[in-house]
Amino acid sequence: MARIKTAIDRSKSWTTRRVDSQAFMYVISGVIAFSCILLAVETSESLPSRVRTTLEFLNDVVLVLFTIEIAIRLFAHWGHWSDFFNGWNIFDFSIVVACWIPGINEVVVAVRILRLARVLKLFRWPQIRVLLDTAFESVLAVGSISILLGIVFFGFSIVGCTIFREAAPTDWGNLGLSMMTLLQIATFDDWAVLLDKTASVPGSWVFFVSFIVIVAFLMLNLFVAVVLNNFVTLKEKQDLKKNANTHDDETYQDLKKQLKKLEDTINKLAARQNTNVQ
Repeated sequence: MARIKTAIDRSKSWTTRRVDSQAFMYVISGVIAFSCILLAVETSESLPSRVRTTLEFLNDVVLVLFTIEIAIRLFAHWGHWSDFFNGWNIFDFSIVVACWIPGINEVVVAVRILRLARVLKLFRWPQIRVLLDTAFESVLAVGSISILLGIVFFGFSIVGCTIFREAAPTDWGNLGLSMMTLLQIATFDDWAVLLDKTASVPGSWVFFVSFIVIVAFLMLNLFVAVVLNNFVTLKEKQDLKKNANTHDDETYQDLKKQLKKLEDTINKLAARQNTNVQ
């Protein structure tokens, strides 16, 4: 019984290392890419029925492969459910289970959505996950900058509405139009045409230039700086975690070698003792 338990533990340990390896991730990513190709081909309405039957068969193969992936992950984390039930594993498990619901294939829209959801499995890639985490981490800081940007827009809208209303009423006639015009200026969409419309107002260029400098160069660079800072921070954390995992794996391998040597020594001593007894 002890040998069986030891064999199972070794199998789980081996499976865990393979599941977390780059090779396993490449294989799953290849299956996801193949699934995307199938999904793209399915959108054609002029496919012969024979081709559609082949596509359905290939989609079933992909589903079986994803099911095997989930089964492998379940075995690798058996008894350590907190490691398995993280966000992405729950998402993968839910998608696979939903695809096996009886009658789901009859609902074309639901099937397409579930198959499209498989693409999101690519978020498991560390590089993509860093970008996703960066976006979430930047929300609070970007929110503060957005409030500041809103104040700048409001102030310039009031000024623009006051001094340019008579010269260009279609662009600066009220607060709402002024806001939309400022957004157009911020995106450099024909802002020179807007400047020409207000040329009759002395010093109008000062308003436009100051707004462009503050919003297009200073404020937007603040957004970039915040996102870039969060990206660098999260990348460093990911590298530290990766190095720690590598160190743990090396320690495990060293301990495994030492245990093997110890086991060989014990076997030799036992064999020698048996020889002396005889």
